[in-house]
Amino acid sequence: MSLATADLAAFCDALPHPVIVLGIGEGQDFANQRWRDHTGAAVVIDRDWIDPIHVDDRHLFDHFAGDVAPHDEAFRIECRLRGRDGDFSWFLAQAGALREPEGPTVRWLITFTDIEIVKRSEQVYMTLAHELGHRVKNIFAIFSGLVRLSVPKHPSAADFAAELDGRVGALAVANELAVPGANAGISTTVAALIEQLLTPYRTLDRDRICVDLEDLPLGLTGANALALVVHEQATNAVKYGSLSTASGTLAVQGHRRDDRYVVTWAECGGPRLDDAPQHKGFGTRLTDQTVSRQLGGRVERRWLAEGLSMEMRFPIERLQS
Repeated sequence: MSLATADLAAFCDALPHPVIVLGIGEGQDFANQRWRDHTGAAVVIDRDWIDPIHVDDRHLFDHFAGDVAPHDEAFRIECRLRGRDGDFSWFLAQAGALREPEGPTVRWLITFTDIEIVKRSEQVYMTLAHELGHRVKNIFAIFSGLVRLSVPKHPSAADFAAELDGRVGALAVANELAVPGANAGISTTVAALIEQLLTPYRTLDRDRICVDLEDLPLGLTGANALALVVHEQATNAVKYGSLSTASGTLAVQGHRRDDRYVVTWAECGGPRLDDAPQHKGFGTRLTDQTVSRQLGGRVERRWLAEGLSMEMRFPIERLQS
């Protein structure tokens, strides 16, 4: 059964979206009534069909510019389409190949679905998210400032204030990376977050810290919890572990394992360890509680002579929450 132009035109006119059909070769291009009503264009001839497309979006349709289709892959892009009033609005363009039975592609059918309301809603959301991210960042900055201002009056609390300020800073980093709009609308990942948190400890010798992570998108809750854990481990390594010596090293690896994400933290070259500590410090307890309560994960530590070896397992679902 051939692709009769009259039958195809009738079918396209019945669709609720603007549609154009582009032939391979000459004399087969046409548009449905919805396209003509929206754009004011009466016919589609040669490359005239591209005229209502915004000039900045036309390159997205280069796939259909030649006389021979390069391939038959499905096509889905967002573009701006000019209406008969001259204003542009956003549409989702989707194309499919039409071919004769057991033959090559002879036409492309492209539908245009109005997504202007969706795009406007996205813009409002991003504007609000950016403002929220900015305000949260200011709150963290104010809190850190208050902590620092309190130290001169309470010198005995200087160490505690420094640790608290570091934890607040880790949360600020996590929020700046993970809040949509605060980081140009780009969600953060495990690798981006850990790399950012470890950057301050690489200022003297980058080779001392080796990071090898299978990347994974993070949600805001997961980013905050993971930031606290990484910060605590890094500061402990600086104070007591491998990063407290000139030659110590740290290796951080991460990979998926079924529905879990496994992070290994291996220190080497720090002060020799003869046994596990007799008691857990606040930072260790905070790490354990954060991993178990906020992320639903588990922590296993091995106190080796050459340094701490730790494995943390997180449900991927919780990391992405």
